[in-house]
Amino acid sequence: MIASQAVEVRERSTEPISVATFRELESSDRVMRLIDAGILTLVRNKTVGWGLQAHAYTGQISLEDGRPLRVLEKVEGTAAALLGFTSLDERRVDVGSIVGAGYLQQVLAERLCLFVDMYLKHGLIRRYQRVDEDSLVLRGRLDVGRTVQLWSRGQVGMLGVSRDRLSWEILPNHLLGVGLLAAMSFLPASSATSVRVRHQFRAFRGAPVYQLATASRTRRADAFRQALADKRGPDSLKRALGYAQALSLHLGLQAEREGMPLPEAHFLNLETMFEEAVRVSMSSVCLGGMTLATANERVRYVLAEPKNYRADPDFLLVRGWETVLVGDPKYKEFSHHPRNPDVYQVLAHADSYSAPVAALVYPNDAPDFYSLGRAKSGVKLFAVGVRPHYMIEDLEKTFAALLSKSGHGGISGEG
Repeated sequence: MIASQAVEVRERSTEPISVATFRELESSDRVMRLIDAGILTLVRNKTVGWGLQAHAYTGQISLEDGRPLRVLEKVEGTAAALLGFTSLDERRVDVGSIVGAGYLQQVLAERLCLFVDMYLKHGLIRRYQRVDEDSLVLRGRLDVGRTVQLWSRGQVGMLGVSRDRLSWEILPNHLLGVGLLAAMSFLPASSATSVRVRHQFRAFRGAPVYQLATASRTRRADAFRQALADKRGPDSLKRALGYAQALSLHLGLQAEREGMPLPEAHFLNLETMFEEAVRVSMSSVCLGGMTLATANERVRYVLAEPKNYRADPDFLLVRGWETVLVGDPKYKEFSHHPRNPDVYQVLAHADSYSAPVAALVYPNDAPDFYSLGRAKSGVKLFAVGVRPHYMIEDLEKTFAALLSKSGHGGISGEG
């Protein structure tokens, strides 16, 4: 195999590969870690022979010989579209040492810039910090010990004082600078995003930023946890910190357990991102006579007794105390024959909530829905397809038609 040739497979697909490539991947420690993480599978069967199967992730890893192994999106731009509805955390993003600008790194850098812009427009948050200084004028609290020290050194008249000063030199701002530094390290200098990043960095640069950027992984991880746990500050700051963390922290696959990141790896979990995107989007279209609710707000159980198994649909459409519809997003192929476990699951949820309608929501290249039939319990089951790029618009259109067809009225958006 040519040393520079990339290995590529589309997410949720199986690609035939040569026996030689199969053997190379089989012997790669990095690929084995991806397999352990559920991102890839090496397969041998009569249909494809020797193959590489990718699951619901998209991203790239650099193999030991330098060749990239890429898991491509089925629909270009899906990851960027879903990032518009979701927040980043360690369930959705696995980032290793980033070397060279890949598609997803570019997307993350652009999202970081977006939320840093919003944060800068809000104004950098500032907090009071204690400052110790020597002064001829008593401004603040007198530090007697420091003053005695100064006088003993011949600086008679100088005072040791401490005072509180409002400063933007605080941890969250420093960490945004760290994230922007990480983005600059892999973006081409001439790209528009790189120019934007460098311009934003001027607001954050300083010695603490460089010290944090070169600190140990453990120290940086602790710093991000501390900053993200602080509830103060605007939402734009929290979102920006999430992207800064993804770009600067080496959150490698299973890194917490193994104590080291996966070199030059970066993958996004599209399944959890799609599920959250549907839930977030539904809150924008469930107006009129219905509202959106969650299983945590309205607890039900699959079994009447004992109450060991909670029903856990992703979202509910309710009218007053009545649950009209239960829904579960599935990041799988949109087809007229959904997988049996998915059908059983959503029907069990519907039965638990006494809901007359149930829906499975899938990504698709056009808005669409169709009836899968009626269960013996009377529940009407539907499959819904939506475009990730037009999530709110497609959910509004399909669910309005679906509910109308099932005899339960429509929903309307704000327009």
